[in-house]
Amino acid sequence: AMQEAAKKSRAHSLPSQCVAQGSGSNTSAADAPRARLLGKSCASAGSPYNVSQSTGVKADEDQKRVSRKACEPETEAIFLGTGCAEPSKYRSGSGILFRCGSNSTAPGAYAFHILVEAGEGVYGQMVRQFGEAGALQEVGALACVWVSHRHADHCTGLPGIIAARRAARAGSPSLLVVGPWPVRDWLRDSGLLDDTSLVHFVHSRYFNQQSCPARRDLFCRTGLAEWTSIRVQHCYDSYGLVFGHKQGWRVAFSGDCRPSRELMRTGFRCTLLIHEATFEDSLGSHAQRKRHSTSSEAVAASLEMQAHRTVFTHFSQRYPRAPRDVPREGPMERRPIVAFDGMRICLSLLEYAPLVVPGVDSVLEAPGSGN
Repeated sequence: AMQEAAKKSRAHSLPSQCVAQGSGSNTSAADAPRARLLGKSCASAGSPYNVSQSTGVKADEDQKRVSRKACEPETEAIFLGTGCAEPSKYRSGSGILFRCGSNSTAPGAYAFHILVEAGEGVYGQMVRQFGEAGALQEVGALACVWVSHRHADHCTGLPGIIAARRAARAGSPSLLVVGPWPVRDWLRDSGLLDDTSLVHFVHSRYFNQQSCPARRDLFCRTGLAEWTSIRVQHCYDSYGLVFGHKQGWRVAFSGDCRPSRELMRTGFRCTLLIHEATFEDSLGSHAQRKRHSTSSEAVAASLEMQAHRTVFTHFSQRYPRAPRDVPREGPMERRPIVAFDGMRICLSLLEYAPLVVPGVDSVLEAPGSGN
């Protein structure tokens, strides 16, 4: 798949450094763009690439920059669950973990995490990704959990996250949960908001206000520069989200919704758009009744927003692995990426993400069917 992507990359002006050569190894193909972004040479690791070709004073400056970059953790998005309605064999309930880096000098350290959506089984997915001890550390590093609406595939994982936070807190501040009133009421009725030192709930619209103390505290601790929950058309009190960091990246997330003009306006030219694509185009009327989006509607939203890269998620469980009609025509850099449970994307590598689309398609394609 990487060799096929290499041929297409030449025709569509994607970076030649990420083209696999020689052995055709996927590892080699991945090492090149990573080394380029980190300012390192792959030659010393036995790779056929020589990314850094600077000499003299410029080489010294590059080396200093490399030393600083080596100490900076990368910001990445981890898709813990990409299905809807109820968990299936291949797709769990919604959940995206953002491990957000900063200018910290601690190697491998992440400044903070944000969990967007907490569907059923989200903590189990974290255990699958990081192991039991690692999952507790991830939950302990959470600065915020944001939930779009009250439906079970978006919020019933919260008790597991809160229980893990209690076990992992070790002096951590209370867990900030931002969401709609029905989620607040459910947590309150379950007794999960009784300990205010453990969980602090703020409604999405109030958190938008500059005067919100929890917002000011979060921005101060994390370096976030933007956070807007956008009312969308789905169910009562449901939202999309646009948030960004002082480092320059911006993420737009649709939640569950029909195409939203306000989301398109607020998330214009975002670094990463994560948009629901619940139904194929043939089920457009069903999407309207359920207040979801089709694949084509998600593509149209991405084009209008001029998003740098787009990932589709929240697929109907009628598609066991992947929907059949996600666009695969046109320039590769414009093609949406189909999310799958466990997918991890470093924001610094988004430029190269379209190169893995053919490989992802091959893995997700069920034998003997279009799925």
